[in-house]
Amino acid sequence: MDLLDKPSVITSTQLWIIDDDSLQSRILSKLLAEQLSIHTHVVHRLPNADILSHHTGMQLALINCQNLLYKEITQHLHKLSNCQVPVKVALFNLSTKGDYGNLIKWPQVMAMFEEDCDQRQLVKGLAEVINHGYWLPRHLISFILTNSRSTPSNVKCPVKLTKRETEILEYLSQGLSNAEIGLHVFVSEHTVRSHLYNVYKKIGTKNRIQASVWAKMNLNL
Repeated sequence: MDLLDKPSVITSTQLWIIDDDSLQSRILSKLLAEQLSIHTHVVHRLPNADILSHHTGMQLALINCQNLLYKEITQHLHKLSNCQVPVKVALFNLSTKGDYGNLIKWPQVMAMFEEDCDQRQLVKGLAEVINHGYWLPRHLISFILTNSRSTPSNVKCPVKLTKRETEILEYLSQGLSNAEIGLHVFVSEHTVRSHLYNVYKKIGTKNRIQASVWAKMNLNL
């Protein structure tokens, strides 16, 4: 892949396939570009923020986990979480063994495709992510529901959220990162975190997944 020193601004989804540059990865890149009508790039690691900032559309990293240890995958996720430009993550060729299910706890992970996933499922799942959705294995969805739901109290205590807190919670339920939410509501990422801290306390949740479930149940989303 050739990247110019000063690329022109591109207003479309950019899919960065993090994998070895091989015939297989190039075929996959071409397939996804054609099926999803997006720009695809095969890279060994995600480009720096200067390059990413020239692309004003969604940034999506598709990480091939086939030959990666769990620790190596989390290292990729750590780097992506610290990136100045918001990047959503999809993991594919995940092993069904080991602790790989714990990767669902990372907020930027929007999709997980196990090693038996076919191309049709991969295309459909990435399309869902591009439309601000999730694509996760059923057993992990069951894990989320088991750990985020509880019997509602008979005594209803109204939660008073500010207009800004409600707005931020709505964007969070769409799967947007803190940085992406900040762009939509014109505040810094730090301010978004502060608002979410207050929201979590008000609605009695501990993390983004629980807050998203609460929002969809209580805000008529």
